[in-house]
Amino acid sequence: MQMKTSPEILFVFTKHFPYGKAEQYLVDELPFLSDKFAKVVFVPAENFNSEHTEQRELPANCEVLHLNQEAEKKRTSKKWFEFFTVFFTEWLRCRNKAWFWKERSRYKSVLLHQAHLASVMEEIITDRYNGKTVFYTYWIHNSAIMLGLMKKRGAIKGFISRGHSIDLYEWDWVLTRYIKILPFYHFIIQQATHIASISQHGTAYLQKRFPQFSGKFFCSRLGVKEFGINPFHPEEKFTIVSCSNFSDNKRISEIASVISKIEKIQVRWIHFGDGPGKEKIEKAIQNFPPHISAELRGFTPNEEIKSFYASETVNLVINMSEAEGIPVSLMEAISFGIPVLATDVYGNPEVANKETGFCVPFHSATEEVAAMVTAFASDNNQQLKTRESARNFYFKKFNANANYEEFVSRLHNAL
Repeated sequence: MQMKTSPEILFVFTKHFPYGKAEQYLVDELPFLSDKFAKVVFVPAENFNSEHTEQRELPANCEVLHLNQEAEKKRTSKKWFEFFTVFFTEWLRCRNKAWFWKERSRYKSVLLHQAHLASVMEEIITDRYNGKTVFYTYWIHNSAIMLGLMKKRGAIKGFISRGHSIDLYEWDWVLTRYIKILPFYHFIIQQATHIASISQHGTAYLQKRFPQFSGKFFCSRLGVKEFGINPFHPEEKFTIVSCSNFSDNKRISEIASVISKIEKIQVRWIHFGDGPGKEKIEKAIQNFPPHISAELRGFTPNEEIKSFYASETVNLVINMSEAEGIPVSLMEAISFGIPVLATDVYGNPEVANKETGFCVPFHSATEEVAAMVTAFASDNNQQLKTRESARNFYFKKFNANANYEEFVSRLHNAL
């Protein structure tokens, strides 16, 4: 890919990227961003010590702007009229006024901080960047509030945000188990030029929730690169893989319960991922019947998982989450021709379906799901058919080249 020489700058607002191990899915999008724009500036939203945090390798025309650290060194005047206008307008428009008022101190703090960042960002753009600019938030998060304020002030023409799951579905935010709750949702939607949901389900939700802004919403699926075909050796143990952290939302205990009830066949379960809650699963697998083995491999770099898929037979990748946008782990599985099984929540049916494997009701009994897996494992012909159709489905829906080329072209057209 050749670097552009025209002064076209893309600002990408993330949570952590390019630092740490999170937001792995941006890695596949990055080459398309850096090829289309002369310069790509990543602005991570979370506070952290960048000097002691591992940074991912970036193309030569990419750089990182540590906005929070720079904002700590500067003072800006508070725009109280702007604050009261945005704050009370959001309170009047939000769905849960009692919740908003209960959290008013925190919401006040968020808005004032983003207003400060907006002022600092305006100065930085004026002083350092000379060229046409596009602003893109990878999540509908606090950075979108900042850009909304900049848009309202006339400092920028607009911005585009991606919506995934917890940052998109409003009913998730008022659940008390989620600590980080995004306020000023209506304000963001009103100010954004476009919101790109990673699923059709998310797009439909936005259109129903905000019919007055329906023209802003479109579906832009994520994608993964193609790395070959998973080998199929039916004489080996039926291998099931799951890939996620151990959060309550991922329901790894439910996966363990399903696998423990599989009968009549030799089963090997491998889980890639780590985090709090692992100990509970370690205890559960000690009670697995003798014909079922389990391996908790902890955090595993994505490249190692792909190498595993390329070299060892995997018969099924399973996801039993309570909420998902569209899991990248399932996209990667079908890219190798590996069948998938997932719950019918949010965008999951758009990747887990009859063409790729199974989509089960969220409240399915574990015995029913286990019986479904047992029947599938006992039918080699069905496995072969599903493996072929899963890979074909990947090329139609989740190929990185096609999906990111289209999305980045839309970003570039925003200049």
